[in-house]
Amino acid sequence: MQSVTLPASRKLRSTTLPFVSIVVPCFNEEATICLLLEALLAQTYPHRRMEVVISDGMSTDKTRHVVAEFQREHPDLVIRVMKNPARTIPTGLNQAIGHARGDIVVRLDAHSMPIPEYIERCVAAIESGKGDNVGGIWEIRPGAQTWIAESISVATAHPLGVGDAMYRFKPEAGAVDTVPFGSFRRELIEKIGDFDDALLTNEDYEFNTRVRKSGGTVWLDPSIRSVYFARATLSDLAKQYWRYGFWKWRMLRRYPRTLRWRQALPPLFVLSLLVLFALSFRIKPVQYLFFAQIIAYSSVMTVVGLKAALEKKKSSLLFGLPLAIATMHITWGGGFLSSIITSLFTTRFHDILRPSLRLRPDEQRGALILGDFSVSTAAMFSAIYVWYRYTLYLYILEHPAISAERATRLFKIDVMFFARVPWWFYLLPLIWLLLMIEIYEPHAAANWKRTLRGVAIAALVGLLGYSLLFIISKDPTDLPRVGVGAFLVIASVLTLSWRVLYIRIYTTSGRMRRVLIVGAGKAGHTLADVYAKLNPPPFIIVGFVDDDPRKKNKVYRNLPVLGSSDKLLTIIDAHRISDLVVAINGTIDGAAFQSILDTQERGIEVTRMQILYEEMTGRVPVHHLESDWVIRSFVDQVRVSAGYEFSKRIMDIFGSLLGLAIFIIILPFAALATLIDSGRPVFYSQTRLGKGGAVFKIYKFRTMKQDAEADGEVRPAVENDPRVTRVGNFLRRTRLDETPQFFSVLRGEMSLVGPRAERSELVTEYQKQVPFYRARLLVKPGLTGWAQINYGYVASVTETSVKLEYDLYYIKHRTLSMDFAIVLRTIGTVLRQDGR
Repeated sequence: MQSVTLPASRKLRSTTLPFVSIVVPCFNEEATICLLLEALLAQTYPHRRMEVVISDGMSTDKTRHVVAEFQREHPDLVIRVMKNPARTIPTGLNQAIGHARGDIVVRLDAHSMPIPEYIERCVAAIESGKGDNVGGIWEIRPGAQTWIAESISVATAHPLGVGDAMYRFKPEAGAVDTVPFGSFRRELIEKIGDFDDALLTNEDYEFNTRVRKSGGTVWLDPSIRSVYFARATLSDLAKQYWRYGFWKWRMLRRYPRTLRWRQALPPLFVLSLLVLFALSFRIKPVQYLFFAQIIAYSSVMTVVGLKAALEKKKSSLLFGLPLAIATMHITWGGGFLSSIITSLFTTRFHDILRPSLRLRPDEQRGALILGDFSVSTAAMFSAIYVWYRYTLYLYILEHPAISAERATRLFKIDVMFFARVPWWFYLLPLIWLLLMIEIYEPHAAANWKRTLRGVAIAALVGLLGYSLLFIISKDPTDLPRVGVGAFLVIASVLTLSWRVLYIRIYTTSGRMRRVLIVGAGKAGHTLADVYAKLNPPPFIIVGFVDDDPRKKNKVYRNLPVLGSSDKLLTIIDAHRISDLVVAINGTIDGAAFQSILDTQERGIEVTRMQILYEEMTGRVPVHHLESDWVIRSFVDQVRVSAGYEFSKRIMDIFGSLLGLAIFIIILPFAALATLIDSGRPVFYSQTRLGKGGAVFKIYKFRTMKQDAEADGEVRPAVENDPRVTRVGNFLRRTRLDETPQFFSVLRGEMSLVGPRAERSELVTEYQKQVPFYRARLLVKPGLTGWAQINYGYVASVTETSVKLEYDLYYIKHRTLSMDFAIVLRTIGTVLRQDGR
């Protein structure tokens, strides 16, 4: 790449050089990020007066490793990397700008490669007052060394592909509508606000629109050049331009006068194709119009491809360029029309910043169950139809003399046919729900990998279960193999489709919610710590508000302290906050309390830290509870109805009887294996504390060596405990060692579900170190529980605190449906042999 020498008259004096921050949002850019960093290293602007701030969207490739290697090799270029869990460009930009130290901010992209004089010329244009946001032109290059990648690079710089987008050509310097990779003084952000992270694309155009509406100038200088690597495949190009079109409509609803002719043509073209195609089936002349439009468009594309192929002397452009341009037109227009249609069923654009639909975890579980039940019911009826068609097909094969029409009349889908379906077949939707019990937690359901794994496991377990039933059945011909197979396939496909929609809604609504934490102390930091571990994030935390002057401009977990409570309303408007979380332990200052009330009157959702913590983790924050809060919000809520207690006891009785039956079956095998492996005794007994501190004795299969505590010191079991025997390890993994405890459940000393029964010595020790530890004795201990299925062994006081948080969450929120779900998840643990 040949650089252009900057005239001496435009050179900046070193004594007046402002500090520059180059902000770069990125995600999985290992192929190009090094090219950008090398280009920045080659800048003529002094390295001591610049820094690079990269906001990484939790890359799953080697992006961060490449950056770290570059930092180690070139320590003179300051590079800072931060995590962007939201994984969106505008959020990444706002995060990087919030942490930037420069007087001037230069935005670049991980796909770009600026010329050596890029930063210097941007600073010169800003310092000379030519524009408030200054940018240059793109030199587009192929994203790969393939004929289609080269065609795409030509298309993205062709007037027929991008219209009058001036930054893709080489015009004279002057004021324009927008520029890519703008550069501006930091004060501009303070004046017009951050990039709008409600827009996942078109954030540059929207930002420049606000610049112009505020009286500023967007300046394009053709001497400020950068290389931009276009998408390498048609599929990537289609995804890119679909996003462009989709989010362009969302922006136009806010700024309708920003529509340009080049942006209106693709959706009109796609709409005309759809309308003419639909009408052509009814109206004969419309067919000619439809084909005439296709022929005319194809002819223009062919001429464009031929001209480019002759000019550049590359025959591949004859086919590749029309293909690339057509992809851009159709996907941009399709995305635009799709956005219009979907917006008819959603709130208005300005309401997106104040989302009205807020589902709590239990409501999300209800929505998931309802959706799964609906699609599994549809799968059941579809499977019955498949079974019908298969039966009809076999009948026709066995009776060739009967015509297909007559066979169809003989085999109708009527009441009699449905009566032939085995009764248990109609229970398949409920069985399907039970098989997917592991992915009904909101955070698990929002994760695509866990969802895919959960559905695959449900289908596999269903297949294995049916196979076992088929083997032991007295009359296998009565079992509709085709119907069950069809159900598993259709249910899997429909469930995945519905879950993809749910994940899309979940992540989109999460981006709509912009959360501000009031309090940057221990409670606020705890929320930030939990938030950093969530993937995908259920909302966007913008930062903190705190009245402590020592915390001003401080940053924790990439979240800045934006100001004090007296500026709360201003901060909410500037950062488009939708939710306020109060994370203050102790009393709240009167003025701060009034500010919080004012925000609630303006429609801001106000939540306490403890409630949000429960929603994010399924735990109660024991280290952030005050005694009066515990009395008001915990003790009062553990009271449950007599109906629940009665139903739970009935479930315990039936469950214990079933468990004792299993115990009797495995007793001879477990006893023999234990005796052979480590001798006597077979059973192990110990005193534990029950509800209200009542002492009772439990019995278990012995899984540890004899005299495991010979020194008399009480020690809890730990992971990979050396005291565990070989047979004991199997019994623990399958939780079969717990089956003798069903006697305690039957006697009423324990329940099927509840906190783990602990020894009095450990309770005495832990209650000295862990707040509210004894509160777990408010309910009966259980064979399994919320803590047992969500957390493993504990080997420290910190881990004991976490497990207590799960226990207290269960005590506070326990219901019969929650108990049932915990039992089902425990059965899954037994079948997978990953118990502890």
